[in-house]
Amino acid sequence: MSTYDRLCGAMWVTQSKAVQEIGLSVETLRRYRRDGILKAGRDWKYGDAHKRRLKYNLENVEAAMESFRK
Repeated sequence: MSTYDRLCGAMWVTQSKAVQEIGLSVETLRRYRRDGILKAGRDWKYGDAHKRRLKYNLENVEAAMESFRK
C-alpha cells in the first residue's frame, strides 16, 4: 500500500484478495469494470506501470455493488 493510500485511508487490495473478500469471480469484476459499474480511480486502479495488475478499493466496490443491486 502506498503512502498516499495510507494517508487517505483507502483499502486497496490485489485482485485475488478482492475476489476472496467480496465473493465475486475475476470475470464478474472484469464485466463490472467494462460496463461502468466499477469506476477507474475510485473503485479500481492499475497496480503497476505496465497495467498488468489491478487493485480494488473494497469499501468502494461494495458500495458500488449495493447501488447496482437497487
